[in-house]
Amino acid sequence: MRRFTVVLLVLLTLSFTASFLYAADADTVTVLKGARIIDGTGNPPIENGAVVIKGNQITAVGPAAKIKIPKGAKVVDVSCKTIMPGLFSAHSHVGVILQGKNRDDAYTRENVMAQLNQKC
Repeated sequence: MRRFTVVLLVLLTLSFTASFLYAADADTVTVLKGARIIDGTGNPPIENGAVVIKGNQITAVGPAAKIKIPKGAKVVDVSCKTIMPGLFSAHSHVGVILQGKNRDDAYTRENVMAQLNQKC
């Protein structure tokens, strides 16, 4: 029962996040493909995973090779990214480093987004 609750929580978190990142009508299908997926249950991560989102609902999660991509779906390459339950950090240093140094003027939208969108 605990595992089911954790998996449900993970799926709800992903669904909630996806609804903001990929706001779409009920017929739009988006596939996040290539990510490492951590479900929060303690199971090993799914490498090269896929998440299928129809409208604002997650309809499938698993290894990309085993997930059927619906015809006409928008496929988003999320290679080198990790999808996992939402975490809240009350102590982060994103955006305070610029040109390899801690700087007061580093905390800008552009710098924060650049650091969050780094490729592996």
